[in-house]
Amino acid sequence: MADLGSTATLAAFVDDLTPQGIPADVEHMARLCILDWIACASAGATIPETRKLREVVFQGSADGASSLVGGGTCDALGSALHNAYASHVLEYDDTHPGAFTHITAPVLAAALAVAEERDSTLQDLVVAFVAGYETAARLGILLGKSMFEVHKVHPTGFLGYLGAAAAAGKLLRLPKDRIASALGIAGIQAGGLLESIGTMSEGYCAAHGSQGGVMAARLALAGFEGPTTVIEGGAGVFAAFGVPLDTDLGSSRFEMRRNEFKLYPTCGFIQPALDAVLGARESWQSVDPRGKLALAIRLWTPAADLVDTPRPTTTTEARFSAQFCAAVAWLDGYLDNSQFTEERLHDRDVISVMQCIVIERDDTMNRHQARITLSDSMRTMERFATNEGHPPSEAAIVDKFVRQAGKFYGATSVRAVARAILDSNQYSVVELLAPTRSSYEWISVT
Repeated sequence: MADLGSTATLAAFVDDLTPQGIPADVEHMARLCILDWIACASAGATIPETRKLREVVFQGSADGASSLVGGGTCDALGSALHNAYASHVLEYDDTHPGAFTHITAPVLAAALAVAEERDSTLQDLVVAFVAGYETAARLGILLGKSMFEVHKVHPTGFLGYLGAAAAAGKLLRLPKDRIASALGIAGIQAGGLLESIGTMSEGYCAAHGSQGGVMAARLALAGFEGPTTVIEGGAGVFAAFGVPLDTDLGSSRFEMRRNEFKLYPTCGFIQPALDAVLGARESWQSVDPRGKLALAIRLWTPAADLVDTPRPTTTTEARFSAQFCAAVAWLDGYLDNSQFTEERLHDRDVISVMQCIVIERDDTMNRHQARITLSDSMRTMERFATNEGHPPSEAAIVDKFVRQAGKFYGATSVRAVARAILDSNQYSVVELLAPTRSSYEWISVT
């Protein structure tokens, strides 16, 4: 195995993967990811940022058979770009904790775009998606923390290229040597910077990775050569990030089992803090935004550094502001997409609560944990929350799909679509996505 090399090992894993080689629980997780991705893309497709992107995509690639969630079709490259952005832009999409990244958004967008072109079945899609997810996750385990903490590289942007290339290559039926070339082509262009966090361009890291992965697979199919030692080479991925060589990338473990879903449309590092705040609110006798309140939120230091934004100025920045998210959740008793508005950014009550919130840093905690101390003139309450090992139920993911995608599938059939995604093997990907092509609240952006 050591002589094979990391790139070839991953390529062989992708090439060899079959439906029979995917454990039942992993396949079920993949189908939940598909369900959740459609929910996230349905929610993200209608916001102004995505509409801007969609108009540009139409200018460059209006012809094609792949869906644009929220309106129309185009070439697979444009579909992957647009749909990855739509599924990630609201920070509502799932994550892999060990890889420090969002994998489903870029990888599944690429797989869906190619699957529609090839009229693939849902079973074909599942196998390709698992192949791409595992490629990104297994590399991310080795690279993600270093990318995030040391090099300030956006892991979703970087790993998305390689995962998308693997998924697209699987659907294009590339042999293992061509998959290695596709990984090489993807690896040399992969990138993304954390400076994008809180801006309209953060979602574009996932988008460009998805599109780049599809292009890499297409080039490999045409015989274009990529560096087949892109991962382990002396100037390859491992060398660039200063991590040791790893030849276990093709092992039988499935990292998809560790996938984590979100129930709040905000940065993953804020999720446990919201659980703690909402839990404390249930025990609080009254919520008076004009009363004296002090709220300390203690987080893992790198997480706190990213989400300590006392006064966000845009709705995108608000999704990365622990202060805004906690304040709105405290006032309203919930947090969903409807609250991220310009009106709430300037709401006096929200601002008043935000001013009472302090973000504390703790190197001994991990990314899944939050500890809050809440007090007013009469009482003090402490609460600890962790979402580690506590995934949302299947019912919660289905409900999220129903809420967000019902506008495309219709109130009477949306739950039947959810069951088909979870249970069907022969459901066509074209049939699955066709309803999302309809224009919903289309507004031309100028």
